[in-house]
Amino acid sequence: MIGGVLDKAPGANEGVVMLNLGNQGLCTGSMIAPNLVLTARHCVSVNIKEGIGCDPDGNSTNGDHVAGDYNPASIEIFTGTSPSFWSSAPVARGKKIFHTNGFNLCNNDIALVLLDKPVSAAVAPVMKLRLNYSAQIGELTMVVGYGKTSNSDWSSGERHRRDKVPVISVGRDYNHFLGEKEFVMGQSTCQGDSGGPVLASDTKAILGVTSRGGDCFNGKQRFIRVDAHSDLIEQALAEAGAQAQLEGKSPPPPVDLKATGDTCATGAQCAGEFCHNGVCSSFCNAGTCPSGFSCMPTTITIVDQSAPNVPICIDYEPIDACDTCRYSKCKVPAETCGIDKDCAPLLACAQQCTSPECYQGCVAKFPKGVKLYEAVADCECSSKCNKACAGLCGKEPAGTGGAAGSDPGTGGAAGSDPAGAGGSEPAGAGGADPAGAGGSDPAGAGGSDPAGAGGSDPAGAGGSDPGTAGSGPGAGGSAAGGSAQAGTGGVPAAGAPSGPAAQPVSSGSSEGGCSTSSAPVSGAPGWLGLAALALFRRRRAAR
Repeated sequence: MIGGVLDKAPGANEGVVMLNLGNQGLCTGSMIAPNLVLTARHCVSVNIKEGIGCDPDGNSTNGDHVAGDYNPASIEIFTGTSPSFWSSAPVARGKKIFHTNGFNLCNNDIALVLLDKPVSAAVAPVMKLRLNYSAQIGELTMVVGYGKTSNSDWSSGERHRRDKVPVISVGRDYNHFLGEKEFVMGQSTCQGDSGGPVLASDTKAILGVTSRGGDCFNGKQRFIRVDAHSDLIEQALAEAGAQAQLEGKSPPPPVDLKATGDTCATGAQCAGEFCHNGVCSSFCNAGTCPSGFSCMPTTITIVDQSAPNVPICIDYEPIDACDTCRYSKCKVPAETCGIDKDCAPLLACAQQCTSPECYQGCVAKFPKGVKLYEAVADCECSSKCNKACAGLCGKEPAGTGGAAGSDPGTGGAAGSDPAGAGGSEPAGAGGADPAGAGGSDPAGAGGSDPAGAGGSDPAGAGGSDPGTAGSGPGAGGSAAGGSAQAGTGGVPAAGAPSGPAAQPVSSGSSEGGCSTSSAPVSGAPGWLGLAALALFRRRRAAR
């Protein structure tokens, strides 16, 4: 526990116990019946990956995380603030393990251990559960566990607690790559706290189980919602011959998800599951944003990492009349161009041109973007935008003497005096409109889309900063754990002119919160493609 206090009388949480995993490490658990312990799945199963890589859909980004279970009898239960499994006997051992099917821990890093005998309530009292609704965003919690209190691998083995830790987000959230059955908090748990409880500060009812997270001091920590696994818990309680001790509070009124453009603190509050600069948004393809918003390549922040050129719905401010018309009359081709890595820079380049040679130079620089660029031009020139975007429609900027002017400019044809004779119209002027202007508005050739070179397929590297499998015994020994999250993630492919909004495929891969004798390592940001999202975090997995 980072920033906590030793959990001893008064106010000690004696129902929180330590699990010795066959002298291979330790985890934390909670007594929810005299003979039943609630903990994390990675504490009781053989870990085959060094991290838990997940996306918000609950899919693993790095394959199966665990294999079969440990022998239940090898799991020993110890109680008290400072237990020693070297000098004292356990109060009970495991008899049977309960968890969800499969080997993917995303949304499912929760397990229960039926004990071979009951533990006296005077030694480890039964703890209450909240099974009728989830932890709430902003709710204050208490976290308890036997994990590390510093970067020292030998700082675990004593029970600590930290109170008034606020919940940051609950449920699907792309800002934190959070799954439906998870919630996230800031500085709190660390290695060795895996499986331990998150308690409501006011009632001390269990809201969640410690799963994994980021750097203990600076990262985010992830927890599994117990209410989302009420059926599993009830199944284990029935086999234990017990009933849940419930919190007894009524759930709060449901909160409607906010629309794109509404203020937000995190993506779980938004219908689009992403909050950008305090405003609800969503990942997009061309033409998928609601009215008043455009799909534009934008630098975003996910899990405290910056990712450029990611297409999201934003309240875009056009920079000139052509831009205004473009995103009004030709929104889909304009957005398709704007989020394409070749078309976007061509459009931005051509906009600055004042000569045909300049325009041809832009085409030479970005030839792969010409096809999409011409789709924008064709739309604009067949709509009311042809005047605002005159230069683009003529493929030559105003005033170059082209044939698009309203007067042929043949010298004298439009004037009262012969060509070149000093009449009221200068020779070759061609009337009131300058020759080749292409309309009354001498707009530039390239339009005004300021979009950068947003990658058309900023695919991410769904992966991880995997942890290590520890092996040392003792209070600082290795154990299954989850308190450092890692992983790389992707962002949606952009540039499709139609179809459903793209969703990023990424991971919040993680490591556990059990103790490890391995020294921490650092994960470095990595990039794939033009807008790959690096979500590498620090600290190895517990096992």
